[in-house]
Amino acid sequence: MYDIMVVEDSKPMLRNLVSQIEAVESRVRVVETAFDGEEAIGKLERARVDIVFSDIKMPVMDGLSFLSEVKRLSPGTRCVIVSGYDDFQFARQAIQLKIDEYILKPVVAEELGEVLKKLIAGIEAERRTLPASPIPNGDDEARDYSSRMLADAVMAYIKANIYGRLTMADISKRFHVSPSYIHRSMRAANGMTPMEYCMSLRIEEAKRLLCGNGDVLAKDVAEALGFEDQHYFSRVFKKFVGMCPMEYRDAGDHRDVSGDNCAS
Repeated sequence: MYDIMVVEDSKPMLRNLVSQIEAVESRVRVVETAFDGEEAIGKLERARVDIVFSDIKMPVMDGLSFLSEVKRLSPGTRCVIVSGYDDFQFARQAIQLKIDEYILKPVVAEELGEVLKKLIAGIEAERRTLPASPIPNGDDEARDYSSRMLADAVMAYIKANIYGRLTMADISKRFHVSPSYIHRSMRAANGMTPMEYCMSLRIEEAKRLLCGNGDVLAKDVAEALGFEDQHYFSRVFKKFVGMCPMEYRDAGDHRDVSGDNCAS
């Protein structure tokens, strides 16, 4: 079972969300609830949970401040914002905090179920593939370590870190395996190098952010996803998608278009 904490200052909404969570996914249980971030931090210091659902607007300590503290205390805990505010600035702050999911109220059971399945899959992949002790650094010594399992672990790690400036050195250090071995394992698993896979995830996330808000600018998305240069982001986006970020945002049906409107 996976343990969950729900933080919500409205008692009716708290009861409803707890009921929905336990109804849509049999592998989870809500073990802790709180009405504000300060109360929730006190409970987390006594007992860890696998997933935290939190509102944004709360008294004493707001949801973003609370989840920032969660990430500091327990980096492996999955964090989900549940908010009635469809505001890119909130979403942007959540991205910078490396929040795992962002759900809008009223919560739809189908969406909630998909989010829980995704989070559980990530937790299971990480637990299944992370070695209990460092893997020997060197292809010969590491031959008994499953290439497929390593690739799965690396992909899960990249998914959890697409908003940072991730490098091959970071990945190699995390898994105690040479970069060349990681490259071969990833190519065998999905035909991409780790950095190619990371970039594809970032572009998919950029597409989601762009089509979710008509006012968002390319520079905001680029900054949120760790691109140092918005013009580089625009070039990469166009290479993957076939159009510039602003063209994609403005194309309601997201069909391929041509043009050079890559500013903003």
